[in-house]
Amino acid sequence: GPAEVVAAGVLKVDGTIVRLAGIAAPDRRRMCVAFHAKPGGKPAWRCGREAARALGQAIGKQQVRCEIVGADRYNRLQGNCYVGRQNINNWMVKSGWAHANGSRSATVRRLQAEAKAAGRGMWRGQLALNVRVHNLIGMATQSRSGNSIRSLVSINLA
Repeated sequence: GPAEVVAAGVLKVDGTIVRLAGIAAPDRRRMCVAFHAKPGGKPAWRCGREAARALGQAIGKQQVRCEIVGADRYNRLQGNCYVGRQNINNWMVKSGWAHANGSRSATVRRLQAEAKAAGRGMWRGQLALNVRVHNLIGMATQSRSGNSIRSLVSINLA
């Protein structure tokens, strides 16, 4: 049925909230950080908001069908959602707007590796951090100890 993007990894389809199974997408407040930003470029950007916008554009006004596969530990429905034959969960990972979250699927892991290698979506930045850590990095880049703090917060989303 008709779908509304609640967040980058969450849809409301026919009034039912469904989380995209097997993936994790940045929430709307998430900032992504590019330590190697071009001179004059912004070192941080709102990748969560951009991910939600990209999902909304991909779905558009098309009909969305979700197959519920279970619930998470908070009893929230999880599903594989489709526009026609296109798996939206896979599209999010392939486009770089989500990463494999405990997915045992070789396809999802391959799509993530391809998106990361190509620098698509949130992989344009070196890593995704919450705003509090981003603020710490902002302070660190102004200090002489920036490199040690950068290595301290460097994480791998793979």
